[in-house]
Amino acid sequence: MSEQSEAAVQQAVGRSCGFAALVIGSVVNALAFMPIPAIKAGGYLSLITALFLVLQASRAEQALRPAAPARRTGRVRSEPMLGAVKRKALLRYAYLFALAAAVCLSIGLAGDLNLTLRS
Repeated sequence: MSEQSEAAVQQAVGRSCGFAALVIGSVVNALAFMPIPAIKAGGYLSLITALFLVLQASRAEQALRPAAPARRTGRVRSEPMLGAVKRKALLRYAYLFALAAAVCLSIGLAGDLNLTLRS
């Protein structure tokens, strides 16, 4: 598999995850007047995104397999390898989103506990 195609798959997945992170950041920014719920919303949205990426990664290799044997021999061999590269990239970004969700939800929980202990 050429490194160019691997880099292209990584770049495409990274770009789409970047847009998802931009949307999550916009939601958190819109709720900036309530910091604890804003951080929790960011955590929950990041967790949903991570779960969606894991689901897509589990389906990545099957989606690129041809239904019937094609006559293009060079392309048939590279499609399962592209699926494996796409799966690896999706799982990598799912890990990052899950880590961000864990951090945001931990901060939200700590904020709730601090408000509860002060009362």
